[in-house]
Amino acid sequence: MKNVLSKCGGFREHSVKNYKSGWYKGIHCDSSWELAFLIYHFDHNISISRCKEVRKYVDVNEIERKFYPDFVVNGQIIEIKGKQDINYINKQNYNKDVTFLFKSDM
Repeated sequence: MKNVLSKCGGFREHSVKNYKSGWYKGIHCDSSWELAFLIYHFDHNISISRCKEVRKYVDVNEIERKFYPDFVVNGQIIEIKGKQDINYINKQNYNKDVTFLFKSDM
């Protein structure tokens, strides 16, 4: 069985399969939720950048996976989740220092 963490991963532009991705002021967004979050921070002169860190978690099938949080805002790592998928709890449990924002938080 191939190791899922070898020679794969990293931020890949256009890796999210949706039609609401694009660029805003030099920062790529994978969803309209990310875009709204980004615009808010630019409009209020709050420091924001794309997160470059790679994080790990163990999914519901007990396989170690990588995920790439969305933004860094004033030193805080932020993951935007428009909807809650099956693995979001595992991502949160393995990454206590990452703030997860959901539709209800926006």
